[in-house]
Amino acid sequence: MYQSPIGWHAGGCQPWSGPYYLALILPVPCMPSDCKPCSELVVPREIEVDAASSPQQGFVGGHGETHLTLEYLVDAGAAAPAVEIKLETGGTTQTWSATDLAEGYHVEDGFLAAEAGTKVSISVTDALARLRWCERICC
Repeated sequence: MYQSPIGWHAGGCQPWSGPYYLALILPVPCMPSDCKPCSELVVPREIEVDAASSPQQGFVGGHGETHLTLEYLVDAGAAAPAVEIKLETGGTTQTWSATDLAEGYHVEDGFLAAEAGTKVSISVTDALARLRWCERICC
């Protein structure tokens, strides 16, 4: 047997005349929501804030839940370093805060989860901070 442009061909003596072709057809199930052309991308997002620009706001978009990562930097001799994150969605508010921070660079990975449509606010005192997350989008 060999493959031709239209399928597998087998020759030889058959009870009927001529070659025959076996076409391989596989049905692909498709749900209505899956049929739209879509390539999923992961897009990094961030909000950066310092004492002069505090607070900063944004929102989580895309589809699905995402986990937030917070980076913050406290300079030596900072009087009262603090960071506060506020998440607002569906009429509920969730707050995370840290005070009396040690000097230097710190990371809090995956410490909060947020769904698409969540409003995010970050405030700092005597510190620099960056809130990061990734959104899954359909292009």
